[in-house]
Amino acid sequence: MEEVDIGYNLDVALEQEGVGSPIGNSDFATKLEQLMGVWCKQIELVLTESEQMRKEADDIGPSAELDHWKQRMTKFNSLLTAISTRRVKLVYATLAENKSKLCPIWMDLDRRVSDVANEARDNVKYLSTLDQYLGPLQTSDPMGMKDLLPNLINSIRMIHTISRYYNTSERMTSLFVKVTNQMIKSCRAYIMQGSNGKVWDQEQDDLLERIDGCIDLKNEYQAQFAKAKDKLADEANRIPGGQDKHFDFSENYIFGKLENFCHRLECIKKVIVTLRVLSKLKALRVDGIDSILKNLEAFESNIKMRPGELDYKRADWDNGFKDFLASIGRLEADLQSFIKDWIEKPVPTTTVLEILAMFQPLSKDINLNMQEAYQDMLRRYLKQDLVVARGAYNKQKSDPPGPKNFPPVAARISWARSGSKIIHKN
Repeated sequence: MEEVDIGYNLDVALEQEGVGSPIGNSDFATKLEQLMGVWCKQIELVLTESEQMRKEADDIGPSAELDHWKQRMTKFNSLLTAISTRRVKLVYATLAENKSKLCPIWMDLDRRVSDVANEARDNVKYLSTLDQYLGPLQTSDPMGMKDLLPNLINSIRMIHTISRYYNTSERMTSLFVKVTNQMIKSCRAYIMQGSNGKVWDQEQDDLLERIDGCIDLKNEYQAQFAKAKDKLADEANRIPGGQDKHFDFSENYIFGKLENFCHRLECIKKVIVTLRVLSKLKALRVDGIDSILKNLEAFESNIKMRPGELDYKRADWDNGFKDFLASIGRLEADLQSFIKDWIEKPVPTTTVLEILAMFQPLSKDINLNMQEAYQDMLRRYLKQDLVVARGAYNKQKSDPPGPKNFPPVAARISWARSGSKIIHKN
């Protein structure tokens, strides 16, 4: 508390007037009340500030929670020390003997300060049990964080069960959300591997493996939470009045950010896998495919140039991903039309079959309607190639051409074999 000049040497004046005795000097009595009033206002201000809603970033981790309560404990322990000094006690005792109206106010403030200090000490005591996990949570990869989860969540469960002050639904939910925030930060750092570039600059196979690791962490986090919830519910049901100890927290609030982050990772994974498949189109040597490849390069560049691919809160990236999916749909339609046009071209059937064979491996990952393409190919064959072969057969069957100087039967056999080869070739 701040020193206040009341025009008297406080220690000397108290001795002269007599501690705990009626004050004969009315001016001194007034000054003492003014001093106590100033102290009351200072303490009230500190308490009011402590009761205000905390302003904190929405992505801070659990270490900040422990730091907050440590600072609060230090602050109110210091205040308790200040109001417990001999000088303050002498002032209070003197005013109490003189039946000052400030004394009940002072006693209420003293009680409130003690309550806040006790709350802070208790919360620091229990939150400190998490300290051994908070450092690794900031530095570990998803596999390391998965190993931490059982003990970390069990420690949080114990805080909820036995702490005197911290076990409210609001505080426990906030603590879990901060754990979620730290997981997202650590996963983002793990994916980028210290790079300040874009996620697309990473080696793709390693990147896909890291993405899967982050998604596995999310699933394990939810599984361990559910396990702790069930265990706590079972324990609470055995205790009369134990319903207050249930893990009845908002799971949407706790896991929502991580769900959104992992959904973004799934989108990134789909982009990588899709572009990897479509890149095989560039190896095809087929007349007329250049325009499709240019479209592919355009929407690949568009999605990769968009900023904030790992920031799940950026709606503009989500819109870009929707455009990417729409572009994939248009490209598939263009490829289907491209294949259909080749089937209808007046080129040898063998040429068309070779083109269909080129696209066949891609049909596992791209909707090319290959079954319909082969049906169209069969209709073309029946309509064109077999009709031509049947016409030649009907025209030549009575007097089939054959090599010179061949006997009639040998000439017919040679002609039949030649026709059969043409049919099978086509």
